[in-house]
Amino acid sequence: MTRANTVILGLGLATLIQQYQTTWNGNGGRTYFYQNEMPYDPPNQASWMNGSTRGHAAYKVANSVTSHDAWGLGSYCYFNVNTKSGAQIRNLLALAVPTPASRRSSEK
Repeated sequence: MTRANTVILGLGLATLIQQYQTTWNGNGGRTYFYQNEMPYDPPNQASWMNGSTRGHAAYKVANSVTSHDAWGLGSYCYFNVNTKSGAQIRNLLALAVPTPASRRSSEK
């Protein structure tokens, strides 16, 4: 999403093989309910990396965004592919947001 002041009411995405499933670049955005399912079958962990971090966040708010609100976000993964060595594919983050000096959060 690149437009400012955009409101999303219910967004569901499933099994897109790309880095971030949703990237939010516009200021003043609001999301009410987001459900995401990670891709089932990245071929291996090396192909499902974000630098040194295992996997990619499903919902990414760009570092340039200064205001964004979101309620009811969720993401899950079921990777059904194991490498030949038996190592499983992991995903560290579901959501990635910038960390400004001051922010508002309802999570306690």
